[in-house]
Amino acid sequence: MFPRAQRLRRRKDIDAVLRRGRRFPHPLLMLRAMPSVTKSPRVTVVVGVAVSKRATVRNRLKRQLRHLLRQQLNERNATTIGMDLMVSPRAAILKEPSEVRAKALAQLLDRIYPKRKP
Repeated sequence: MFPRAQRLRRRKDIDAVLRRGRRFPHPLLMLRAMPSVTKSPRVTVVVGVAVSKRATVRNRLKRQLRHLLRQQLNERNATTIGMDLMVSPRAAILKEPSEVRAKALAQLLDRIYPKRKP
């Protein structure tokens, strides 16, 4: 779980990302991003019923994506860049292994945050 300051929690903020955020589509995921007034990224993962009707499947997918997001943001040194991010998986993601999910998320985040140099 992300710390409270790094979670996009209020409906008003999520709606703003939906309306004004820039879309980054991928066959497995949709990433929406917009600049934030905070100094660190705020993140939310939204998994709709269209992905799976079973709540346990949706919740497991949310946990997995949050974990991948945390890893990817740390790799990119994105903890100091204020962005509001919303990740919405598509139904096709359930058929893919974790490595493919991580690669898809990395491809989307590469468009926003460049990878940190070693």
